[in-house]
Amino acid sequence: MNDSEPHLSRLRLTPPGSSVFVRLLTIAAAAALLAIGLMFSLFALALLLVAGLLGFAFLQWKTRHLRRQWNEALRARAGQEASWSADDPAGRVIEGEVIEHAQHAPASGIGLPACCDSPLR
Repeated sequence: MNDSEPHLSRLRLTPPGSSVFVRLLTIAAAAALLAIGLMFSLFALALLLVAGLLGFAFLQWKTRHLRRQWNEALRARAGQEASWSADDPAGRVIEGEVIEHAQHAPASGIGLPACCDSPLR
C-alpha cells in the first residue's frame, strides 16, 4: 500500500477542532434558520390571504350590477309563477308531472284522496 495516498479508514468525517461547543452552536444556528424560514413562510401565507381577499372584494365590487340584474330577474320570474290563477285547467307541471287542482281531479269511488286514486301508483 502506498502511504502517500489517504486511506479510507484514516479519513475524518468531522472537521478538526469540532468540540461540543461548536456542535451546539451549529444546532442553534440550524434551529434559528428553521425559525426564520417558518416566520417568512407564515408572512408569505398571510400576504397571499390578504391579496386573495382584496381580489375577491374587487371582483364583488366590479360585478355588483350583474348580481343586481340577476336578482331582479329571479324576483320577476318568481312573481310570474305566483300570478298563475288557481282555476287554471291545465294545472302546473313540476318535474314532468302534471299537478291538477283538487276540484278538477276525479273523485275516487272508494273515498281515497285525489292523490291516491290511480291504480298505477
